[in-house]
Amino acid sequence: MDPRAEALARGRLLYEGNCASCHGPGALGDGPLAAGLPVAPANILEHLGDHSYEDMVRMVGEGIPPAMPPAAIGSDDVRLVMNYVWTLVPESERGLLRSLQEQAAEAH
Repeated sequence: MDPRAEALARGRLLYEGNCASCHGPGALGDGPLAAGLPVAPANILEHLGDHSYEDMVRMVGEGIPPAMPPAAIGSDDVRLVMNYVWTLVPESERGLLRSLQEQAAEAH
């Protein structure tokens, strides 16, 4: 298996084990635990264009009180998860979202 495919497979496993129960299999905020939470989980795909890649990694790692606790995985694994989440974005939307994410990075 090539290294990129291996990294995406690891990111998927990490996402499924740490994120999908709240954010859902497609990262839309509709996981099986979502309805019982006091704050609805975010649709991650909607936030990709609003924040730089590094900000997304930081927010996932540190958590977003009171809605989301800090990730139970390290920053390298959070990066694998974020790379996997990008595969959930429809291909027709990736270019625009990546451009918006780059603009968010430049704004810092």
